[in-house]
Amino acid sequence: MSWEKEEREKGITRREWVRVGMAAGAVGAVLGLGGLSIGQLLPPPLKSPGEIRETIQYTKFPPTDPTADLWWNSRAGTAVRVSDFDADWKGATGVWRGLFSNGQWVPGTGFPVLIIRIKREDQYFSVPPPEQVPGEIPPVSASTSTTRTCTRHRAGPASSCCSIDAFTCAAIRAGTS
Repeated sequence: MSWEKEEREKGITRREWVRVGMAAGAVGAVLGLGGLSIGQLLPPPLKSPGEIRETIQYTKFPPTDPTADLWWNSRAGTAVRVSDFDADWKGATGVWRGLFSNGQWVPGTGFPVLIIRIKREDQYFSVPPPEQVPGEIPPVSASTSTTRTCTRHRAGPASSCCSIDAFTCAAIRAGTS
């Protein structure tokens, strides 16, 4: 009885394993080549005109309803200020790092935020003991504050500051920071 007539064992032989490995290698090479070449076929990402604002800006709510009458809708596109929230639980919608084109927010850009003034509970907030308070911070001189000074409103109103909040802008201009 020769080996050709013997009953074949069940399972995959070495020769079949080599064929499977060669097929997997060929498929991997084709996929790798396709992955490298697809970058040449796709267009570059779109660049939208406008500016990304680093401050939290008011947005209209709902953004598609022009008849909505909410107190902050008239301030859409302006920076949010602490002084705007004069009552507890007063809130507004805004966007941080949103793209603004021609002074209008481009929907779908930036991180949406919900701003709400909450009531301060003195039982939960207290002044730390003196040993936990850090030492005094030295005042910023006029030569070092120019990096943060608002260039658009040096002589204008601090309430409409473009790059830092109004209170910091006013303090820098007054020389008290």
